[in-house]
Amino acid sequence: SNGNTENALTLSLREPGEGESCDMAIPVELGQHKFGGWARDQWFSYTADKDAEITFTTTGTLKYISSNCDDTNSQNETGVYRAHKGQTFFICVTTENTTTNYLVIEQKELVAGDYCDFPIDFALGNDIVIKDRGDDVVNYRRFTAEESGTVIFNTTCATWVESGWSIVFRNDCEGKALDYVRHEFEDENTGDLGLSYRIPVTKGETYIIEIASFINNGEDAIMTSQF
Repeated sequence: SNGNTENALTLSLREPGEGESCDMAIPVELGQHKFGGWARDQWFSYTADKDAEITFTTTGTLKYISSNCDDTNSQNETGVYRAHKGQTFFICVTTENTTTNYLVIEQKELVAGDYCDFPIDFALGNDIVIKDRGDDVVNYRRFTAEESGTVIFNTTCATWVESGWSIVFRNDCEGKALDYVRHEFEDENTGDLGLSYRIPVTKGETYIIEIASFINNGEDAIMTSQF
């Protein structure tokens, strides 16, 4: 009535396009994947073809990694992920420019002993030998008790004794830590200070030993075992 023209704003909604949301993630395989367009979040999915270690790197920013499209961001500090065959990872990469970007997915063989569900099996009476890999590493070993009684683990590795490497005994990866007795001893032959761990076991049951080790001057750390 006053002759002024009113401005109008029209909103329209559309479904997310390919790669614009987790449930529309673009399936990719191992190797390098190029993407671009505009500054945005870009979603990809990768399904492992075998049990392995997987790393994801990008020229953008790795914003989100999860095994499903929920609010659980499973990123870790190491950037290395334990993948089980058939497991799908959802990866969100955010970019701040319109230039070409890359997502690189790489796969490495699992190292026995690096994961609780992929431990090194040994028989009681044999030594546990931990290689110095130049870094702090968690080692997993597994044995089955042939009889009920007490198993004794001893070590005189100086770095182990002085640094107090941690050790945990479990029946399985998800089980609670089992009780054990720990004490120091002096080796009767060398006079070296050692540590002894005694754990009660039940015939037929399986036990997993989790050992957090440190750099050991390039030498093997050895623990003896006896029933």
